[in-house]
Amino acid sequence: MAATTSLVSAAIRHPDFLFDATEWTEWRETFRGGKTYREMYLKRWSTREDSSDYALRKFCTPIPTFAKAAILDIRNSIFQRLEDVLRSDGSPSYDRAVNGESAGVDREGASMNTFIGVELLTELLIMGRAGVYVDAPGAMPTTIAQRRNRPDLAPYLYCYRIEDILSWTLDHKENPGTYSAVLLRDHVVSYNTEFAGIKLPEGRETRLRLVWKDEMRGGKVNVQFFTDVEDKDEREVIMVPGADEDGVIRLEIDIVPFIMPDLGDSLMADICTYQHALLNLVSGDVNWQLQSSSPFLTIQRDLRSTGAHLKQPGQGNTPEAGGQRAKDKEEQIGGKGRYYDMDSERPGYIAPPTDPLMASMKLQEKLEDDIRKLVNLAVSNKAGSRTESAEAKKLSSQGLEAGLSYIGLILEHTEQLIAKYWSMYEGNEKPAVVNYPERYILKQDIERIEEAKQMAALMDRLPSKKARKSLAKKIVKTMLGGSEDSETIRSILVEIDRAGYTTSAVQDIIQAHSSGLVSDETASNALGFDGEKEVKQAKEDKAERAAITLLAQTEVAGGSGQAAIAQGAGARGVPDIDPDESSAEEEKEESQDDE
Repeated sequence: MAATTSLVSAAIRHPDFLFDATEWTEWRETFRGGKTYREMYLKRWSTREDSSDYALRKFCTPIPTFAKAAILDIRNSIFQRLEDVLRSDGSPSYDRAVNGESAGVDREGASMNTFIGVELLTELLIMGRAGVYVDAPGAMPTTIAQRRNRPDLAPYLYCYRIEDILSWTLDHKENPGTYSAVLLRDHVVSYNTEFAGIKLPEGRETRLRLVWKDEMRGGKVNVQFFTDVEDKDEREVIMVPGADEDGVIRLEIDIVPFIMPDLGDSLMADICTYQHALLNLVSGDVNWQLQSSSPFLTIQRDLRSTGAHLKQPGQGNTPEAGGQRAKDKEEQIGGKGRYYDMDSERPGYIAPPTDPLMASMKLQEKLEDDIRKLVNLAVSNKAGSRTESAEAKKLSSQGLEAGLSYIGLILEHTEQLIAKYWSMYEGNEKPAVVNYPERYILKQDIERIEEAKQMAALMDRLPSKKARKSLAKKIVKTMLGGSEDSETIRSILVEIDRAGYTTSAVQDIIQAHSSGLVSDETASNALGFDGEKEVKQAKEDKAERAAITLLAQTEVAGGSGQAAIAQGAGARGVPDIDPDESSAEEEKEESQDDE
């Protein structure tokens, strides 16, 4: 029920709310598409087109959604990396909600990745700004034991559209960057009267939510709800469960739990007019095809034999203009057709020319490409990148990746504040730690491999061991960044730092080992084996093979002393135990001399 009239006025709006509010409808409808968009932005061809022709053309007009496709490409590039977000040290209720357990983070079963990627990120890209409000049940438990007994009572999140964030005041005193007051518009479902224990929704209604820090309560946060009736200048207080006699809900937190991430500009700002042009161009092309693409048949005949040239009754015997009629010059033959006289030239306009249609289709292709380019440029500009030279085309993807990283940084900061406000409702426990991926790589696998090969070719030319390791780290980030989680990448980089070598090229390692430049253990580690464990076993296996080989050859030769066996081991394929490394070569020369 409603209480007394409040001083909250219908006209309260923040100046930034009014700055670009006139464009919000255009941005949202262009992204959404559908019949409403076609109705709003398909234009009539002035006096050339009557109402019935316009209605038919509008009905047959396809609705382009290239702006939506370009925006969703950017969203999906970030969304696929949300699986790599690291969240640690959170409370049990926070961990459950983040994973979508219990009621999720929005009381509708959504995980944090779903909430961020589907709701918040999409809204941010379309409108440039959005809001997140962290709320909690009125009987929110504040101790660990209480929360363990009531896992259903946990904080939850709302996502607010930019149109519903009416006004706000920043807190410049105690917590800079937070808010001391916000005025929000809620959209709630209204239910009909209960029937047989079942409530069914019958519509939607709006109400205002005012959240502010009450200095009279030492800066604690209050919440109050008001009606939102358009024909009334002032709003009435709505009494809700948990409110006092004035309709105020008094929270025991000292920060307004509201976050408003801001990208600065909407990605839709520069591409709306391109899609409007595409809508009207494709409408004209489809109409041209429907109206003018039928074959035009011409048949030559002697019009004098048709009788149409005869004088009409009452017109006299004069060959004056109007004295003859050619009413059978046109005829419907499947498509459209026309007769023409034997003594006249064939009409020049037999079929409509296709050049205008082809030109229009090429223009549409260019506009489609421009939409994607403008969206990518807008994302690149988020990180301050400017690419102007012609040769910088291959660097454009790097600018786009930097822009995606910037958006990821905004999301990371937003989620860190969510974790902080979540912990406030739970008795100011230590908030969860949130870390987003540092890079959002858009290159194809073949491009990554080629770039890694070029960097690997430079490693052997660098005299600095630190430089080679730094280049090795860059190769790892190029090859695995975007496909492996951040923790895996960090562990790989630690292994590179601890390694006593800077190459794992098999032939180079074997050659260095054969030349006596590296130890058995280092060579084994460089090849990817566990040197400390494998070298010892390898030596034992090698000695066993050598003994078996010598024993077999000695038995064939009739036997001799151990020293003699070792002396000729090199010539018998066991050079490792031959005290004279040249014995094999000398024995070969002697055998050749005997011949």
